[in-house]
This record gives sequence, structure tokens and C-alpha cells, in this order.
Amino acid sequence: MPILIISCILVSLREIISLVNFKRLYVNVVELIKGNKTMKDNFATYPSLKNLPVIVTGGATGIGEQIVKSFVAQGSKVGFLDFDQKNSERLQKELNNQVTFEICNLTEIDNLKKAFSYLMEMIGQPAVLVNNAARDDRHNWSDVSSSYFDERIATNLKHQFFAIQAVAPAMIERGGGSIINLGSNSWWEACGDFPVYATSKAQFMV
Repeated sequence: MPILIISCILVSLREIISLVNFKRLYVNVVELIKGNKTMKDNFATYPSLKNLPVIVTGGATGIGEQIVKSFVAQGSKVGFLDFDQKNSERLQKELNNQVTFEICNLTEIDNLKKAFSYLMEMIGQPAVLVNNAARDDRHNWSDVSSSYFDERIATNLKHQFFAIQAVAPAMIERGGGSIINLGSNSWWEACGDFPVYATSKAQFMV
């Protein structure tokens, strides 16, 4: 089985993870509006995800946290990377120690490689990599310096390539895997206030 790389614009985390088709999504939204369902009623359990090793970057808070929780709910073996020690520990405790994490600044590539090696020792050869980590700090185009530009690209784009490089050999050895690179709709909606973030996210197109 080959390695599948998906560069996607995030619409709905759990619907992407659960691979729910649009017709079902539409029906669920209608039922939610009517008050006939709660959010927890809408998501299937997939036996193929049980015990599957999964690595998520930027998994301690926000979008990444929800991805981690969704895979844990499927019974996957989840490891995540983040630089936020406090929230990483909080999430691990909240999930009853069902996840492994490693503190890492993903812009430091040597540390990134070491962190991935550690997680693979803990959870096994990854079958799924979710490249989620990013920061959309607001900035004005006229204030961007060369060093700030490089730092933003390193924060939002560069690490995704090296994360893939870190897991690909293990995926090949296990016979295949899925790599998901999360993008953003900000660049094609011409959102303001974060031009370098939008530039980096424009690299990931549906």
C-alpha cells in the first residue's frame, strides 16, 4: 500500500477524520438544528483505526487537540508534538494518559527529528501523520522583515516537509500510510492581517 499524502483545507475536523460524505453531513446538520441530535451522536467508530499509530503536530490545543481527541476516541495509539508543556500535560491527564507527547519546537529541525524518533519508539511505526502545527499571529505586510518572513515560513510550512521526511521510511516499512497536511481557506478568501501565514498555507491546496 502506498503512502497517501493529503493537503487539505480544514472544514470540519471530525468529519474529515471520519470520512463522512457530504450528504450525511448535511442530514446531521439539519438534525442538529432541529434539536434531534447532539454532536456526540454523529460520529461513527471505525475498527480499522483501533490501535493504529498516529502522530499529530501541534496537538496540545485548538484544532490539534480536537484531532488528538478524535483519534483517541477511535482507539488509536496517539502521540503528539507541541511546545506547550502545560497544555500537553493537561490533555494527557484529561485523556487518562492514553496519549504520549513530546515537547518540541518544530522550527528546530534536529529537535523535530529526535522528537519523532521518540514518539515512534513509544507508539510504533506511524500509519498516520497529521501536519497541523501553525501560528496565525497577526501582522502587517509593510512591517514584515526578512527574518520575520523566514521565521513564519519555518513555523507554518518548513516543518511539515521535515515531519514527512521523519515518518516516511517507517510508513514504507509498514507497507503504507496517510499524511495529512492541513491548509487554510484564508489565502483564497483574501483575509487580511497575516500575509506570511496566508502565503505559507497557500502551498496546501485541495
